[in-house]
Amino acid sequence: MRSPARLRALVLSLAVLSGALLVAAPMASAAKYTLGVGDSSVFPAAESAPLRAVASRVVIDPAKPLAHYDAHIAAHRAVGQLPQIVVGGTGTKNHRSTKHVVATAVAAAKRWKPVYSVSVVNEPDTAGVSVCGYAKTYLTAYPKLRAAGVKRILFGEFAPHNAQRWLKATLTRCGSTSKKLRSKVGNVAWHAYGTGMDLASPLSKLTRRYSHHKPKLYVTEAGYVLRHRKGNVLAANVSGGAVGWWRHALKVANAHLTEIVAWDIRARPNAVWDSSLIDAAGRPRPAFAVIAGR
Repeated sequence: MRSPARLRALVLSLAVLSGALLVAAPMASAAKYTLGVGDSSVFPAAESAPLRAVASRVVIDPAKPLAHYDAHIAAHRAVGQLPQIVVGGTGTKNHRSTKHVVATAVAAAKRWKPVYSVSVVNEPDTAGVSVCGYAKTYLTAYPKLRAAGVKRILFGEFAPHNAQRWLKATLTRCGSTSKKLRSKVGNVAWHAYGTGMDLASPLSKLTRRYSHHKPKLYVTEAGYVLRHRKGNVLAANVSGGAVGWWRHALKVANAHLTEIVAWDIRARPNAVWDSSLIDAAGRPRPAFAVIAGR
């Protein structure tokens, strides 16, 4: 007959083994993509911690000192999220200008190293930047960001309704710039609202057609839009509202994406745009649990 001490040791060993098996099972079916988040600096970074994101996307305005963003980036780094930087373009003061964008991007990469990724010009297609102006800005930034140690330099950041048209235009219409660009578009990014998630396969094929390489794909803004400038839901052709949209999005992400960024974590009162996962009172919406439980 076993002694009580030996019996306790056996029970403990079995408990540890059972725990290891329970942990190993989800790991075997773990998502192939990584998750990023994007949220206002007025809300605590800890609110996004249950989502287990690896990056926090921040749109940097070249007109503001980088110190303006230090606290926000530090707060998200404290919960395990590397800064995912995009400089200039839509959402910044001088959105039509690419002046200072490259210098700011390089300075940001060095200031907040290590970073998850760096992009230049947020939604150039809606910012008022020309196709070739964006292509030249990206091409100028690319070697400098590489020299600064940036592992992922994302190309595009296009709005969903312009993504295919702008991708093709940048790779074909700008003469020698387009030719040089084709070898530097290994990481293609766009924003997915409405039916934008379904652009993964078309954008991959389009990039491969001109670059002769299969790109890694990033959806750097994603969400079910509850409110925007026209005042109504920007719905996709999937059932189930935000929960159905996010289930579809994560399925696409697992099949095609390197990363997907949940944009707008908490609702801002009276904001024009709302694709939030937490309401203004701090209550998680049902889609929050879908992402957290992936």
